[in-house]
Amino acid sequence: MKDTYMKIIPGTPISIENINEILGGKPTTSLTAYVQFLRKYGGGKVFPNSIKLVEPILLEGPLRAFSVQYFFPLAKIEKESAADVIKRDFDVPFIAIAVISGGDTLVLSLDPSDMGAIWFWSSFGDGVHGTKRRVANSFAELLETFTFIEEQGKTPPWNRMNSVDDAPAVDFLLDL
Repeated sequence: MKDTYMKIIPGTPISIENINEILGGKPTTSLTAYVQFLRKYGGGKVFPNSIKLVEPILLEGPLRAFSVQYFFPLAKIEKESAADVIKRDFDVPFIAIAVISGGDTLVLSLDPSDMGAIWFWSSFGDGVHGTKRRVANSFAELLETFTFIEEQGKTPPWNRMNSVDDAPAVDFLLDL
């Protein structure tokens, strides 16, 4: 992970047995960072949490940046991944890992040919299918792209805190 300052308001750590179950028993080196994240933090809210896109995603207008609201805990991963509305756009194994600004979703690929890649997914599309775009090759790469974008502002709960250093936030560290 890059040498920048990151904070997290963590969820409840997830057991390796539950992680193996949601990943379909597929932990590989491309999933190492995500597995470590789930074991240590179990989901949560990170700061900084915005991603500036090199090439905008076309929705109702060009989306040039988005913010990750929170990474899903175990129950939400299972619920969101089972949603038929997402399944219609991903015909390969995947799990939903986070909700982003606008109510859209980040999806982690479990397809052997795309293992660990992170996809942006929005229900906005042609009325039959939503919009999807690959945004990172891995969870570790996704974390590398996080930045604070002034015009995006801070998202809850960070915007209600006096400082991102206030409890319950802790330093976000993974051994990568």
